[in-house]
Amino acid sequence: MKIPERWQSDELKHRFVLTPEEKRVICFVIAALLLGVGTKCYRDTHPRPPVRMEKKHRTPTSLNLKGTLPESRAADFRAASKSIKSTSGSRH
Repeated sequence: MKIPERWQSDELKHRFVLTPEEKRVICFVIAALLLGVGTKCYRDTHPRPPVRMEKKHRTPTSLNLKGTLPESRAADFRAASKSIKSTSGSRH
């Protein structure tokens, strides 16, 4: 197969000339992709063990702080649901 005369090597070099900034951007994108793929492969082969929580280190919702967390939220929810029911009943 013969390459056309207009596609000489000098012309091809001039068509694909990249500035130093463009070369840096391309290198950064390739490095980021390789790092991402490498991280994914590592995490697939080395899964983290599940974290076990002791009873004394539970979430704040399980604490009993004189009605500040679960009880007050439940009361707020009940009050809101009553007001919604009362307004939705008047529409029919």
